[in-house]
Amino acid sequence: MWLYQLLLTKDEYIYVAGTLKGRIRIPLQKKDYAKLKANEDSEEGNPFLIKFDLEGKVIWATLLTDDKDSYRIFDDPPLTFDKKANQLTVKAEVRHSGGEDFPYMLKTFIG
Repeated sequence: MWLYQLLLTKDEYIYVAGTLKGRIRIPLQKKDYAKLKANEDSEEGNPFLIKFDLEGKVIWATLLTDDKDSYRIFDDPPLTFDKKANQLTVKAEVRHSGGEDFPYMLKTFIG
């Protein structure tokens, strides 16, 4: 099990660092979902999306890899939301198809 931490910021973006392809940000739209947006400093990669629901709002998190077939994220990861800290914590397992643990995990940073 790996720990994914996402920070919900006041400008309604989730900032995620520590991916293979650089920083990404996910805009929280007024609709009931958020869609992946890559920063300009990121290269194109294959997104592996984590989908979870926060008080009725579906949010997507991702990590980017070079090989879309080699890694998978298990469905429906457990999550906790700390309203006071405005932080969402997701526990998810990511494994290489050969059984190796994936070395790059998503981590929060304040942009």
